[in-house]
Amino acid sequence: MLDAKVWGARRQRRTILSFPDAKARTSSSFLGHDIPFAKDTCRQERKSFWSNTAPKLKSGYSGPLRSGSVRLLPEVTRTWHESSDERVMHDKVEIIPNDQGNRTTPSYVAFTDTESFVGDSAKNQVSTNPTNTVFDAKRLIGRRFSDVSVQSDIKHWPFKVIAGPDDKPMVEVKYKGKQKQVAAEEISSMVLKKKREIAEAFVGTTVTNVVITVPAYFSDSQRQATEDAATQCGLQVLKIIAEPTAAAIAYGLDRQQQGGVAASGVKNVLIFDLGGGTFDVSLLAIENGVIRVRATDGNTRLGGVDFNNRMVDYFVEEFKRKNKIDISGNARALHRLRIACESAKRTLSSTIQTSIEIDYLYEGVNFSSTITRARFEQLNMDLFEKCIEHVDTCLAKAKIDRTAVDDVVIVGGSSRIPKLQQLLQDFFLGKNLCRHINADEAVASGAAIQAAILSGVCSDKAEDLVILDVKPCSHEPKIATGQNLPSRAVHESHRPDHELHLKNYRTLFECNGCKTKGFGLMYRCELCNFNLHTDCMFTTTHKHHDHFKDSTFQFFTQLPKYSGSRDGYKYCEACMKPTPGFVYHCEKNGCNLHPCCFNLPIKLQILDAELELSDKKLSGNCLWCNKKRLKGSVTGNSGWSYVSACNTYNCHAYCSTNMLLEKWEKADSGNDCLVPKNVQQPIKKQLKTKKGTKGNKKLQMAKKLFETLVSIFIGDHIIITLVSLIVTALVG
Repeated sequence: MLDAKVWGARRQRRTILSFPDAKARTSSSFLGHDIPFAKDTCRQERKSFWSNTAPKLKSGYSGPLRSGSVRLLPEVTRTWHESSDERVMHDKVEIIPNDQGNRTTPSYVAFTDTESFVGDSAKNQVSTNPTNTVFDAKRLIGRRFSDVSVQSDIKHWPFKVIAGPDDKPMVEVKYKGKQKQVAAEEISSMVLKKKREIAEAFVGTTVTNVVITVPAYFSDSQRQATEDAATQCGLQVLKIIAEPTAAAIAYGLDRQQQGGVAASGVKNVLIFDLGGGTFDVSLLAIENGVIRVRATDGNTRLGGVDFNNRMVDYFVEEFKRKNKIDISGNARALHRLRIACESAKRTLSSTIQTSIEIDYLYEGVNFSSTITRARFEQLNMDLFEKCIEHVDTCLAKAKIDRTAVDDVVIVGGSSRIPKLQQLLQDFFLGKNLCRHINADEAVASGAAIQAAILSGVCSDKAEDLVILDVKPCSHEPKIATGQNLPSRAVHESHRPDHELHLKNYRTLFECNGCKTKGFGLMYRCELCNFNLHTDCMFTTTHKHHDHFKDSTFQFFTQLPKYSGSRDGYKYCEACMKPTPGFVYHCEKNGCNLHPCCFNLPIKLQILDAELELSDKKLSGNCLWCNKKRLKGSVTGNSGWSYVSACNTYNCHAYCSTNMLLEKWEKADSGNDCLVPKNVQQPIKKQLKTKKGTKGNKKLQMAKKLFETLVSIFIGDHIIITLVSLIVTALVG
């Protein structure tokens, strides 16, 4: 009985295969990452080894399984990960090269007129066949084509990505003379299948089971798509665990072996996992072999590749400045430049300056330049600071101070960047970073240990480990409509290199899209104070509204100046405010709507009353302004309104939004309706008054009766007032 684990890392996804009935431990990766394999000793040595002692797991390595094991280790600073073998011998693991003798296997897939290639042979096709060579599948898997993140990444890829059924991103390639559309799951499955074949050829048995590690901030859809990729190539997924959790397993076992964790002590350990394409940070509490994940945070679109892209953009501009030639549209030139930038980035981790030289980069023009570590840090400083922000957020979620963190473990190739280590160390007030486990192999090692635990063939100390991971979820905040919102995104109206972060503002802000004020959930760029309502952030070219079922609205970033109004702008049909910025316009009926007004909730719960959105005039006075007609309306129209059943309660949509802007708080209602605190009491009085005059008359009569009686017997006006208040409270 043998277990083997295959692990695909960062940029695409780490995967660990648990191979029953195998003879050795191997490793491999997919989705553009590298994987290592483990080789076992001879049968006689195995028999003696396993029969005489319960094997112990060495630091940074996965524990021995029956007859050995197989796993994949990644080189996470690349867009691919290592693929190599590991041999378990006398409690030690050594890496064995893959089928081509290399320690790394790129997760690339190339399509040609005759066949498809996977791994090193596919990566070699990038220069000559860039449009049909696919990588970075991790940035597509489980996402929608319309996602802002996907649209941003498309700009950096030489291959074509189009929208498929149900808005699923599909890569369009030419294969055997025909156009073909392939999904990210298919690309991942092809790479994983290649790793599986390498493992099976080495261990001499069939590989069937797999333990998969994914970024901690993978959504449910991304996790499911990852599992589907493994299933497509005939693998059964035993378990999916978060990458920081896997690293913590390797750390926890290593500390147990070294006696670093006291029997009765609790250690708070922060895992800082920055790879080629994703970033995760987790805070864990380790006590008596129990590893509990207290909080997690991260970014599935932040990693070493993003640092590379900053350098590529920098040198593209330099090449353009020197030679008056723009190479941003040439996939082959960009790929060669990207390889040089990645090599330079690695070199800058150990030197303060390096140079790049590329012969015949474009149209016979050679290119050479130098870059210093200081310049590299300047280009990426905002990304480095984002990493530290995620660390701070993780601690805030766990409600723990930075001084209470015992160890900071850095994982992933990109965590080797000196400036990042300095910022991280400064954040923890000079605390030394934990580097005793292999940054590249920690996640694969932890996943291998997890597979060994599941198989029941690990050492005693490994069996004592208990992992309490956080429940997988989308990690995305929800608004009242139930829509999921990404924590960060980019917008076409803003700089593509500036991400906007989802914020919950308790103060007013002005939206740079529709040019109106707002509060609450919004997207903000801290670098240039650029703000967008969530509705302005996610707009579509064409849209339909329930009140205009036969009409189509088209989105405009700005309408032409309108001579029919004094300010030159048309007005929103709902709130009657001008539309100087983002707007939905219907050519058929001439109607204009702000994006936020377009998405006004159909029903609004205000205390005891349920109001429904209507495009008709009010039949009574507005609850807020106490007017039937909207005060100050230039067009004479009062806009849309909210009306209750039988028109008992009414309010202008304009009034409700304006009052909310002045002072607001979240009301305890099913619709998460925002109700201004300063108008709650007037509404309560009005609602109470409209319940009927009969009860109010009885109340007044009771008050008068008690006041008269007390006045006759006591005559003290102060006491009369107090008694009157008590009676009012009791009767009311």
